[in-house]
Amino acid sequence: AFAVLAPGHLVTNLVAGAIAEAGAMQAGDLMQDLKAGHLLGASPRAQFYAQLIGSSASVLVTVAAFNMYTSAYGCAGEAGWECEQFQAPVAHVWKDMAVLMQQGVAALPPSALAFAKAFALLGVALPLAEAAAGESALGRLLPSGIAFGIGMYVKPDWTLPRVAGSVLEWAWRRRSPRSHERHMLMAASGFVLGEGIASMVTLALKSLRG
Repeated sequence: AFAVLAPGHLVTNLVAGAIAEAGAMQAGDLMQDLKAGHLLGASPRAQFYAQLIGSSASVLVTVAAFNMYTSAYGCAGEAGWECEQFQAPVAHVWKDMAVLMQQGVAALPPSALAFAKAFALLGVALPLAEAAAGESALGRLLPSGIAFGIGMYVKPDWTLPRVAGSVLEWAWRRRSPRSHERHMLMAASGFVLGEGIASMVTLALKSLRG
């Protein structure tokens, strides 16, 4: 809708797209929470109140955390977000796509169209080959085109730990299936939550130290 109302305005359309995407993602997350609560027999009313409280509190927490990051790491420049340590690769993808939609294929380098066509065909061929191979050894070895593409534009410090975690999970499952079934989710959740808490503590200490 905003592309029709404000054609050619990158910032306006990017903000509208970001709001729409964020709303869809949060709606999906909340629905997953409600489904998990339904499977566990929790009260939907209690879950809704908890989600409302959490959503309201997150407005303040998110703004405070963002301000702490910008002040502690010097990420706020005259031109906007300028921080080498936090590149936000998905934001670059959104920006590049917006420029492409505004200026057309002329905004691309000459070789980009050929590469885009070749890898689009490869992305179509991979799931077709996987479906044809079925449960054979070849079918299990074929990579996911989506995962391959995400790994290309996300920085290595994000992708390499995921590879290490996948290898560790595979080895754990092969060596001790019973222990893996009972403790894997708790161990993985501990890694995720532990790093999140540690990053906030580190950020607070860095802000206090100035």
